[in-house]
Amino acid sequence: MEIADSNCYVLKISSSDSATPTPAPVLGLLSLRKYDANEKGAGRWASYPPPPEVDKESYDAMLKSMIEYRERFMLGRVHLCIDLFGVDHEYQGRGMGKMLLAKACEIADREKLDVFVEANEFAESFYHDFGFETEGRIEMPLDGVTQCFLVMWALRDLAK
Repeated sequence: MEIADSNCYVLKISSSDSATPTPAPVLGLLSLRKYDANEKGAGRWASYPPPPEVDKESYDAMLKSMIEYRERFMLGRVHLCIDLFGVDHEYQGRGMGKMLLAKACEIADREKLDVFVEANEFAESFYHDFGFETEGRIEMPLDGVTQCFLVMWALRDLAK
């Protein structure tokens, strides 16, 4: 769905090893979607059911909080949202996530748009390294993991 959406950038890192089957496996992926100023709701997240290993109630709580915080900080502003972001477990720690997020930040800078992302507390400092600011935090009721709502403000420094 993201590939066909003209408001979405799909960034990927795939294996270039000639021994791998075609198409090459995707090692890292980041989906960056542009939201209209008055677009409400969960966007693409509403299109995905929770993975089988995830408790539906926890997933619904995460989704509800993401909607609440994105609308609180971003409603009324055209903005980008990191909808999906991950690196294959076997390839983590090799800088692929940094490359993907750096490219997403370049796109945001070029378009002069803010970027919103929801991330768990373990990834919070990763986003801070790229200039994101934590605008809210909430502990999820069932699993106790804290979700962080971060924004990279495109125009904040220009207003000074």
